[in-house]
Amino acid sequence: MPCANPCHEVPYKPISASEQAALAAWQDQEGANGPGHHDMHIGDNVVVISSTTTTPRASATAPGPTPVNPAAANRPPVGAAPALWVRTWDFGDAVVAIMIQPTYGGKAYWSSRIFGNHNGFWKMEESYHTTIQASPRMTALPAPVERSSR
Repeated sequence: MPCANPCHEVPYKPISASEQAALAAWQDQEGANGPGHHDMHIGDNVVVISSTTTTPRASATAPGPTPVNPAAANRPPVGAAPALWVRTWDFGDAVVAIMIQPTYGGKAYWSSRIFGNHNGFWKMEESYHTTIQASPRMTALPAPVERSSR
């Protein structure tokens, strides 16, 4: 797998400084620099609708409850699904990213995200996910077996 979040390297080399900053902010959001940075990188008007929420919910900075379903017990501890393929476009103070990401125990999906520059601090403003029905289910990779030199 090319990238398990937080990615040490995504399978894409961003060209512009804005693309680099937006992807770095996304990785900080996903836990690259330790826990607790997720909500600071979510735009104030983002509404989350996904398979891990029991109801649509506003961003963490908006008032109101944010109930979520518990993650699968055997799911690896990652902030988000790894990125198998990434492409970004720079529009100055905004960067659009599309990715193919597998879901642990589920099918891969296309993710489309829009990042906005807020005085040098990048936030994810929109995020849409579409399941790829023809995708196989992602399963855990077997742990490498240590071989004896004897």
